[in-house]
Amino acid sequence: MPTPRNAPELKLLLGVEARHREVKSPTAAAREPEPSPDLTPPERKVWDHLVAELREMGTLSSADAIAMTALSQATVLAERMHARIATAPELTVTTETGMVHVHPLLTAYDVVQRRILALTTALGLTPVGRSRIHGQAAGKPNTEAAHTPDLYAI
Repeated sequence: MPTPRNAPELKLLLGVEARHREVKSPTAAAREPEPSPDLTPPERKVWDHLVAELREMGTLSSADAIAMTALSQATVLAERMHARIATAPELTVTTETGMVHVHPLLTAYDVVQRRILALTTALGLTPVGRSRIHGQAAGKPNTEAAHTPDLYAI
């Protein structure tokens, strides 16, 4: 028995026809996000840079104001921490008992950097974030149905 034209196996192998595809991508809000009045001048500079980048990408939205504020603050905090780490005489700390530990700022700096990466991904400022926003993730297609035995064979 021949395989029906709209069988799931064929859709997995051939894909969906262009006329049946639904391309959904976020659209920019009608209003731009407002910066928090609590931002310091360095944080405001980062905010302005973020607004320009997101506007150019076409993904600027007022819904992202909280994430943009957090990213601005985390970026400035990371810069301050990096300046302190760069001028530190040693990157290890010896306790009273003689135990050697990593400088506490290095651990905190690592946490802030991970937060920055998560926020930039959420805003679509990394390749992974852009693929998630535009729905073109580079994930492996599920072809399990194409490799199953033919259930329609007699």
